[in-house]
Formats: sequence, C-alpha cells, structure tokens
Amino acid sequence: MRKIDYCLLMSIMLVIWIDYIPYKLPSLVENPEKFEYVMYNLSLAYVAGYMFYYINMYLPERRNSEVIKRIINNDVVFIIGKKKQLNGLKNIDIDGKFEISVSGKNIFIGEFLSKLHLDLHNNLDSILIIKERLPTGLLKWVLLFKKHPYFKSDFINLKELDRYIESYNLLSTELYNEFKKL
Repeated sequence: MRKIDYCLLMSIMLVIWIDYIPYKLPSLVENPEKFEYVMYNLSLAYVAGYMFYYINMYLPERRNSEVIKRIINNDVVFIIGKKKQLNGLKNIDIDGKFEISVSGKNIFIGEFLSKLHLDLHNNLDSILIIKERLPTGLLKWVLLFKKHPYFKSDFINLKELDRYIESYNLLSTELYNEFKKL
C-alpha cells in the first residue's frame, strides 16, 4: 500500500473510534472533547479530500493514460522493433555499395537507414500529435529522439554507425520504459 492509503485507513479508523467506540483513551491535553472534535474533523476532511482526488484526478488520469497507450502503441512497437535490425548492422564492414538483407530483399545500407530515418520521424510525429496529453517523461524522450544529432543516413565510417545504433538503443529503451509507466 502507498503512504496515502495508510493515512486514509488511519483517518477512517479514527472517525469510527470517536463516533462508535465508547472507550476513550486518557488524553494528554486539557480538553479531550475539543481535541477529539479537532481530530474527528481533520480525519473527515482527509477522507473527503482523498475521495475528491480519486474521483477528479486519479480516475481521469488513468483513463487518459489508457487512451494514450492505445493511440501510440503501434508507433512505440515500430521504434522498439527496429532495434533488432539495427543491432544486426553493428559488427559489419561498411563500404559505398554494401547491401543488407531486409525481408528477403537486398538493399543498400544507405537506403535502409534513410527509410528507417523517415519512418522513425513519421512515427515520432504521430506520437507528437497528442503531445498536450503525453506525460512529461514520455514527451521528453520523444523530443530527444526526434532531435538527436546522430540520426542521419549517410555514414562515413563504422564508428559513426555504431554511435547511431547505440543512441538508437538507448533512446528507444528509455522511450519504451516511459511508455510502460502509462
């Protein structure tokens, strides 16, 4: 249980104790009736505040996160799914005519990366359509992913491609972790 739930249970028990149990503990204050009255009212206020929070904040936020999950699920799955293909490129030698096999077709690595770059930005733009409704953490990683300087499709050497792949892995993992929190 969370801390707020313990406080809620304690407040409910205190209200029940004061209202329904005839046994009263000896008080350390001069006017125990006034002290009980104050504690009773504070407990009722806490219970009312908790119900207000639950109905007006928690439930709508939970519904909002479920809607967001359904809307951006395919985009996040695409971004995570490309990690495997990119990790397959990690330990290969690159030259100007290097071809890779994608879905049974041989294509140049430059074509593959430029198509990946275009698809990635289309998916990120699709997520950003609802940026007003996205949680702050998820929005942060989407924007970092969108503006990252390594995401280019023409690589001069293997070191740049490895940095690209590592950046993609890091950002897509963090994006997925924030998505799971929804």
